[in-house]
Amino acid sequence: MPKKKIIISGATSSLMNAVIDLVQLQEKYHIIGITTRLRKDQRKDIEWVECKLAGTENDFSFIKDADTIIHAAAISNAYTQKDYLAVNFQSTKTLVDAANKYKLNKFIYISSVLACENCGDYGLSKAMSENHIKSILNNWLIIRPSVLYGYSEKAPIDSLIKKIAAKQIIPCPVGDPDSLTPLYYLDAARLIFDAIFVEKLSSTTKFVVGPQAFNYKGLTNEIAKSLQKKILIVPVPKVILMGLKNLIQVFGIKAGIYPDQITRLYHSCKDVKAIENAKLTPLSEYVRKQAESTGKVLESPG
Repeated sequence: MPKKKIIISGATSSLMNAVIDLVQLQEKYHIIGITTRLRKDQRKDIEWVECKLAGTENDFSFIKDADTIIHAAAISNAYTQKDYLAVNFQSTKTLVDAANKYKLNKFIYISSVLACENCGDYGLSKAMSENHIKSILNNWLIIRPSVLYGYSEKAPIDSLIKKIAAKQIIPCPVGDPDSLTPLYYLDAARLIFDAIFVEKLSSTTKFVVGPQAFNYKGLTNEIAKSLQKKILIVPVPKVILMGLKNLIQVFGIKAGIYPDQITRLYHSCKDVKAIENAKLTPLSEYVRKQAESTGKVLESPG
């Protein structure tokens, strides 16, 4: 029996690589990864196609006989709304239109818990993409992951863990809602795989979030507690951060932070709730294991 062809954009990301690992165990799918540039270090067990989705001239004949598209390619950090829409929305529109033209069976979109018109420019680009999918296609699945950790030292949560492990004084935004539901990326991959290939969900939106909800201060305290470390939190009021956001936008300052990151911090989707699931990795467990493996449990709790 011939293998079903699955097209995956964003296939070079850690999350989608983990999803591909699970798919490959089934041994009944032929995976084609879309990449903007072919490289020698890309995985060899899938087929690769070079394609710039946000471009205007693309040949999508390679998806002609495909069964499913999993669209995960996106940018999460940019300085302007124009950049988010040009990449995130345009790439989605391009793939949706191609899927519709070639009558693909199903379209899966890896969106975000921030897919909301009031959650900043990134959230807007995701919300517009979701709306386009729903308006054009009949068989679709939208998956909204929360902020992920564990895939890179540069990931926001991992970066915060590293900072807390190294420093005693931690500047901390305050006044934000309990909307951070961090999720270990391998757990996210499993939940995404199950939604697509086990539950076979269709024409619905599924949230893929962590087992606990925090505001930024609560998250900081949870990490410090897990590291068994005393820290001094210096609160940074919302008015200061919003002022910084305005300065970045008006003067084009490269301050190591994107203006939309500040907007996202103070806006959240009301539908997001932590998943009470014993099979999900608690953040505290991940932090303790990381500390043990690196020898950075700095002190005992007082």
